[in-house]
Amino acid sequence: GLETLATILDAVGVKRGDRFMDIGSGDGAVVTGASMLYPGYLHASRGIEIVPRLYERSLVFQNHLEHVVLSQQTEEKKEEDTRGMKLCPDTSLYL
Repeated sequence: GLETLATILDAVGVKRGDRFMDIGSGDGAVVTGASMLYPGYLHASRGIEIVPRLYERSLVFQNHLEHVVLSQQTEEKKEEDTRGMKLCPDTSLYL
């Protein structure tokens, strides 16, 4: 889960400007998780998947998450104290 990913990335020592790559990224959850955990540090979080069905599922997941993030950012403008979900500048999934 997300805690395990955080432990692994903390052990690696993520630094500002690093790029994360997940080869065989499946539904893109790890790519998105890394992006969410280190939005101010990772320059990019990318995934590559060769199974079309998994790639398509990752795009649905990413589109849903982007909608949630945009909704929270809109709410943040209404309430300055609200901490919304952020993603690193470049979160991409490739087939």
